[in-house]
Amino acid sequence: MLTRRNFIKSSILVTTAVSSGILYLPASAKGANERIRVGVLGVGSRGNDHCKEFTQMENIQLAAVADPDQIRAESTKKRWEEKTGTEIQAFQDPRRIIEDRSIDAVSVASVNHWHSLLTLWSAEAGKHVYVEKPCSHTVFEGRQLVNAMQRFNVCIQHGTQNRSSNSWHQAAAAFRSGKYGKPTAVFAHANRPRNGIGFEPVQEPPATLNWDLWLGPADAMAYHANLVPYKWHWFWNTGDGEIGNNGVHFFDLCRLALGNPYEHARRITAFGTRIVSSVQTQYRDQGETPTIQGVLYEMNGIPCYFSSCNVRRQDSEWKPIETAQFFTDEGMISRGSFISNSGETQPLDVEFDEVEQGNHFVNFIDCVRAGTPEKLNAPIREGHYSAAFCHLGNISYRTGREASLAECLSISDGHPIFRKCLDGMLANVQHAIPALNIAKDVKFTLGTALEFDSATEEFTNCAAANALLRKPGRKEFVVKAY
Repeated sequence: MLTRRNFIKSSILVTTAVSSGILYLPASAKGANERIRVGVLGVGSRGNDHCKEFTQMENIQLAAVADPDQIRAESTKKRWEEKTGTEIQAFQDPRRIIEDRSIDAVSVASVNHWHSLLTLWSAEAGKHVYVEKPCSHTVFEGRQLVNAMQRFNVCIQHGTQNRSSNSWHQAAAAFRSGKYGKPTAVFAHANRPRNGIGFEPVQEPPATLNWDLWLGPADAMAYHANLVPYKWHWFWNTGDGEIGNNGVHFFDLCRLALGNPYEHARRITAFGTRIVSSVQTQYRDQGETPTIQGVLYEMNGIPCYFSSCNVRRQDSEWKPIETAQFFTDEGMISRGSFISNSGETQPLDVEFDEVEQGNHFVNFIDCVRAGTPEKLNAPIREGHYSAAFCHLGNISYRTGREASLAECLSISDGHPIFRKCLDGMLANVQHAIPALNIAKDVKFTLGTALEFDSATEEFTNCAAANALLRKPGRKEFVVKAY
């Protein structure tokens, strides 16, 4: 119903949008029989997964795709037109989709450094957003996403899809219940073996790639072939390393186990190295982010640990797990089971609050239709706090100093579970590179022991660390405060 109050509110919103260069109308709910038109921003491998998810749903139309690589945009358009039999628009500039008032929702599967800005522009344009993990590239960006969802009353779902798995909600409830012992620690593991990326020279970008648009809010930098299409993950200007690439999933589950606290870790200390650029081995390359990383987060009474290792030989006894584990004084809880300290395994048996089980994209669309952002399984507020774990760990590492391995491992003093994991990870590296003297040949970084204030979202003991909480952005691509 168009009341005078609603008309004035809509007029104010439209005027504000015009002044910012993007015309929008407020988002509204859609009936079950109404078609929702979706645009996908960024159509690499994951972006095409998004296309597949939406085209499998009833009354959803994949209407447009965008990618700064013209070849990828056009090939994606052709692929899904053939599969769906409907016309799809393709653009290099995502703003063409965001400005289109016939588009109801967008799905952001771009490079990490674009996630926040595309989401903010889309929310300001009255569009609902599904955004891939990590939702932000800085802590400041994450906070603006939370503010934008509240301000523009849109659904913003974070791509931490384990939130749509009831088995993880059960594990989290079991940890908090006390039935399996007193909670003592939570652990996020993101261990994925990867090869070195080698060295690529600076050169002119391909003619079909809009390099300025690909960079967007990132600092200006020269093109080389180790950035596009995937290896940008391993450079600070565009990615977050493995901790942000996959670790965010498991930090999210640790937060779930802790009851989704809307506060950050109080103290953070990281260590690590990019083993591939520290020694003359077959792994040597030009990447920047660590390939071995451990982080200790001190929460409100319960520590959170993180481990990541990208080095492994196939015959190693070390298992490169990617999961979350919740420890009690009686054993360990993970998805579906409890393993006691004596080694006995039993299925979990505890009551828990169930969610809309299964497809994370379906949950998003259901909330878009109903106009119920409060029913999202992974609303952006959760995404912000989970992604911040990644940023805080990386900031500790980036502001750190060179140190011996023994000094680095000292952060695990008093944390036997953490130390056992780190020792196993390093033993695996030794097995993978037998000629390497880890303690002597590898230049480790011991991160700054940071103290963080959740209320202000600033560090209280390190100006250099505060400088990394936000980035200036380039003209046209600045993330503003909302």
